[in-house]
Amino acid sequence: MASTSGSVYRAPGREHLDRRVERVRRLAPEKRSTEEAAFLEGAELIAEVQALLPMVRDAYRPTRWNPAPEAGDRVAARRRHLLAFAKFARADCISPQLSPYRNEAEYALKGYFQLLSPTAVGRHMSRMEECHWLLNQLSSAETRQGVDQQLAQLALSQDEPQELVTAEELRVATCVRMSIFVSVLLHELGEPLAPAEQSSVCGWARRAADLLDQLAPTCPKAMAAAAQLLSAGIHALNQTIGRSRRPSQQQVGELAALQVAVNERYRRGWEGAQQRGSDLHLATVGFNWLIFAANNPQSQDQGLIEAAIAAGPEAVLALKRCKKNLPDTWTAPLQEVADVAHRQLLPSVKAQLDYVQRRGGAQDLLAKQKGASQAAQQLQQPAHEKYACDACGQYSLALRACSVWKSARYCSRECQVNAWKAGHKTQCTADK
Repeated sequence: MASTSGSVYRAPGREHLDRRVERVRRLAPEKRSTEEAAFLEGAELIAEVQALLPMVRDAYRPTRWNPAPEAGDRVAARRRHLLAFAKFARADCISPQLSPYRNEAEYALKGYFQLLSPTAVGRHMSRMEECHWLLNQLSSAETRQGVDQQLAQLALSQDEPQELVTAEELRVATCVRMSIFVSVLLHELGEPLAPAEQSSVCGWARRAADLLDQLAPTCPKAMAAAAQLLSAGIHALNQTIGRSRRPSQQQVGELAALQVAVNERYRRGWEGAQQRGSDLHLATVGFNWLIFAANNPQSQDQGLIEAAIAAGPEAVLALKRCKKNLPDTWTAPLQEVADVAHRQLLPSVKAQLDYVQRRGGAQDLLAKQKGASQAAQQLQQPAHEKYACDACGQYSLALRACSVWKSARYCSRECQVNAWKAGHKTQCTADK
């Protein structure tokens, strides 16, 4: 389809991706790793999509798909649009992390609105609302059956057999993307969400995590996303506890249960990565798990702490094995945390384990985690956003330092009060 304006757009860094694709293509199929095979298939799908719908750039819309209808068979044109979007979603689903073809992949979910409700495409919704809307649409078994039938018809209409996504795979991909948008809403905004908004976001996050448990309980990518979604509940509960003069036993119990639940999702993701022989998943899940353990010293499950410690060195080795041919957008953030894992994260979590073993699960570990909270920022956020709250371990661009102990920083007044009650008072007194 010829574009009506602008020039053909190639995403920044595309030459690097093309070189990596050719390097993987030269490998014999039996010698390609799981991630290399997925990377190659995803790149080929994106190339097919670009042939169907060339991306253009102009002065008014920096990045868009040219939707201009062509003369001739409009039904065939719409079918080609739907096929392109189905290929998008397939590339997104098979990618072990978010597709390195960032601009193209962003259109996958929007494209599926065409399958479900064409009249909804023009509605103004945030990305979080889009994910929530799509999950609601796909909650009906009848709707999912209709989507699968339409996808099957698209596949059969092609000259060569096509493997497209299913409605269930689309639900998983949507939940994975929701985990990213939840993190942005809770931790990257200049102002914290109002309690009602935060409650709504956490409700969406919990339902998405439950859906991932149901649909993909052993998928490393899905379980890492489920852990991130459940971490939103930890952040919200810490803020609620901070607003109260004294946390209730119920709140303490809920916090402990959420921490165990997050650890459990990382354990499942780790075992799933081992079963699949996926080095990139081992590195991603292993480092995320180690970061969570370092940032949540209240988590007292000795077995899970030991498992997180064991995952650290293996994650470092797995990253070394998969760096050669995969895109830097997947491996560079992992390398940052690998550089500090042995030096700061592992010693901190080992100290936590030793403390739990000696004190039978005492809660006052905050002071020992000061270095870990700073090191644990490396994986989950870009380099210019390396700020983690020392109370809840979540990320914020508006941290406030303790007036006495300047190295302790908090994302909210509630977190500062909560940390004071949890033992920071003792540290401040000692430093005076």
